[in-house]
Amino acid sequence: MFLGFSIGFCSASISDSWVASMSGEVICFVFPGAAGHVNPSLPIARRLVQQGYQVEYVCSEALRAPIAATGATFRDVDFVVVPRAAGDVSSAREMIVSTLQAYEDPGANAWALNFGSLAASKLIPIFVDFLRELAPKLLVYCPVLCSYAHLAASHLKIPDVSLLTASGPGFWDAAFTTHGGSAKQLCEAIGKNAANNKAVQEIRAFLGKPELKLNTSEPLICDYYTRLNLVTTIPSLADPLNDADAQFYREAGQDFHFIGPCLDEPGEGEKSEELELRRLWEEIQEAMAQKREIIYVSMGTVLTGDHPDHGWHGQSGTLLTGQQLCQAVYRATFRAHGDADSQLLVVALGREPAEALEGLEVPKNCRCLKHLPQVELLTKASLFVTHAGQNSFTEALSAGTPMVACPGFGDQLANAQRVERLGVGRQVPRPAAAGAAEADVVSALETYEAHVCEAVGTVLRSTECRAKAGALAEEVQRGGGATKAVELILEVMK
Repeated sequence: MFLGFSIGFCSASISDSWVASMSGEVICFVFPGAAGHVNPSLPIARRLVQQGYQVEYVCSEALRAPIAATGATFRDVDFVVVPRAAGDVSSAREMIVSTLQAYEDPGANAWALNFGSLAASKLIPIFVDFLRELAPKLLVYCPVLCSYAHLAASHLKIPDVSLLTASGPGFWDAAFTTHGGSAKQLCEAIGKNAANNKAVQEIRAFLGKPELKLNTSEPLICDYYTRLNLVTTIPSLADPLNDADAQFYREAGQDFHFIGPCLDEPGEGEKSEELELRRLWEEIQEAMAQKREIIYVSMGTVLTGDHPDHGWHGQSGTLLTGQQLCQAVYRATFRAHGDADSQLLVVALGREPAEALEGLEVPKNCRCLKHLPQVELLTKASLFVTHAGQNSFTEALSAGTPMVACPGFGDQLANAQRVERLGVGRQVPRPAAAGAAEADVVSALETYEAHVCEAVGTVLRSTECRAKAGALAEEVQRGGGATKAVELILEVMK
């Protein structure tokens, strides 16, 4: 069972003299090297910087540019983890991945990175040392992949706020419903692993907290949350939370505040000086002035990336690779609306165009770039053809843009179902059977493309989808987004 999250690491390196010279109050962000987790935090960091706070944003090098664009000080993980790690370690990633073998159970690979404690047992002391040196007034962190930062901050009595970029605290139950298994079964498997149990005892002893569950009993990841947890969706779109877990969180004083998607205001965000992108915006403005429809296509960053299981060459246990899936979506959209004078197709490829579009003929009314500023583009689009990742899903809802959801894996499947249930578009499921003959793959691709083509035409013509998307946008925007997040964060700092 795939649980839907990728590995990310984050940290920083601060010298004593540099820390001593800072005059503003420090807020530390700790997030994984995964765009889906980082992007919603960026408008929050930007607003805090604008209010005069010194934001130290610790994350992996791959996301340096968008983080630095907020005005925050970017810090690379390896500069804190490597010097503080025991043994010969060349990178944070190497240290964490190496713990997988220590579980001495191939079955642990299914749960170790999200629920295991071996990596955390190494990272918590490192982050205690780092946070003691930095001495921030507050920590903002990802509870899914950076729980070690929360546990370190708690040990130092540094207040913190989590930013949950999933569909509420019930998201793991929803994952089990989609992929099979249960939280109880997972806790039992974790509890039987001797190496993990030893790490759990080490963490409890180091922190002086024998009460920590650390996924040896339910609720899953309950120790990863803090008193205030900001959730980037709204209650009506959240995954249901079972009664037992809801009672646990109430009694533990862990509050989940639904703020909706965290988006930049128009004109904010990372600025691009690329000539090609500037020309695209000019063309989009011209198309809108001519009343042409803008169809925006993006299959996200993981499906188009290099993740071995869920990326360009991975299959996620299904019939098609990420490449086959993405190119089928591109081909179907080109076929449905290519060369139409009344429409402009805009595609965010996620890879270099020569590779992403290999074997495809791009129509004359289509513009394809590796990356595009999605939030702003969605406000201009008549239709969004999407993988239905959590951020893309909520960003489209906030913009009131109808969708055709073509999910790949993980929470994308549940979001695609929501698209239809909410009446804001259609879903086209990924062909499921793995290990089929080549002829079956060809047949499945033809059928899949036909369904995508049909869905694009149906949603684009649907006044009902547009009306429901517009109505839902008003509800989503009432969550308050980044502005509400900053307000709540500053209340915690008082």
